[in-house]
Amino acid sequence: MGGESSTTGTGCSQAAISYGALCAGVEHRFYGESVPEGSVNNSNLKAGLYTEYNLADTAAVVEELWSR
Repeated sequence: MGGESSTTGTGCSQAAISYGALCAGVEHRFYGESVPEGSVNNSNLKAGLYTEYNLADTAAVVEELWSR
């Protein structure tokens, strides 16, 4: 999982590359270019910034990638 900023790509370690791993980066919702609808202010930004949401988003990405 990335930090609290936009990702500019996902790096793979040499070990991951040697095993042919798929490397994916999951950006926390509402960071980078993804913002909530309507005006951007602290109130509506905070509405989506919870650890549980981050984990659920990451789990959804893992599930999607795993099913391919």
